[in-house]
Amino acid sequence: MDAKNIVQIPEDLTLIEVDSPSSLTLKNTGEAETYILKCTDDASLNLSIEKNANVSIIEISDAKTPSYNIKVEQNAHLRIIRIDATDKKTDTAVHQLKDSSFVYSLISLGGSQENDFNIHSDEVATDTKLFGFSLTKKDVTVKNTVRMYHNAEHCTSYQAFKYVADDDSHAIFDGKIIVQPHAQKIEAYQKNNNILLSSTAQIESDPQLEIYADDVRCSHGTTIGQIDENALFYMQSRGISYATARGMLIRSFAEEPLDVISEEWLKEGLENAISSLLKI
Repeated sequence: MDAKNIVQIPEDLTLIEVDSPSSLTLKNTGEAETYILKCTDDASLNLSIEKNANVSIIEISDAKTPSYNIKVEQNAHLRIIRIDATDKKTDTAVHQLKDSSFVYSLISLGGSQENDFNIHSDEVATDTKLFGFSLTKKDVTVKNTVRMYHNAEHCTSYQAFKYVADDDSHAIFDGKIIVQPHAQKIEAYQKNNNILLSSTAQIESDPQLEIYADDVRCSHGTTIGQIDENALFYMQSRGISYATARGMLIRSFAEEPLDVISEEWLKEGLENAISSLLKI
């Protein structure tokens, strides 16, 4: 499965293609703008979101080693949805300035992947939300490493990564929230929830807190389990097939990362792809 085959992209959206080291500034147009991003294997993108801009980027590409350096200017708002379905190794660095917001949702539906995220809340009153959903099968390995740096006060961050591991696959979450001594009044939360669909699948989870300030609210946690057999039995007793009930429970489990997606054409394509992978 290739990422570009998962969805049918509307023709009226602006396409950004990156095939070499590039710099790009997306300006404030006074309206919310949505772009499609496609990168090739050698892509390296320096991206700046101009002050007060409101931008959504949907990345659908099969680049193997792209890197991103992103700056979200004062009171700018950036939302990125990334769809992956092939082998990939990525590096993403983000710097947020005063009153900016950054929302990122990574949907991984195939291929071995290693993704490194370094998010820097550099000025006051930033808001950061990071989501991930991975459905791993066969012998693939997916690893997401997140470092959330709170470098300024009165900021918030939230992370929710969810893995569903089947067959002989391996899913890894390595996350850390770092709060600097001067970064008071921080609210930062991190969670990693996991479902094992086979006895030979593996999950590794290591959420961490590194806090040097004393006036903060921070938490982290992880869960690893299996499909709720009682819920499956109840749904089957109501005439729902095993495969459909199983798929419905997994879809419910993936709610947070998918709910970031407001585009119906994209959500429909992902729903169909997930159903296909689950053989519903």
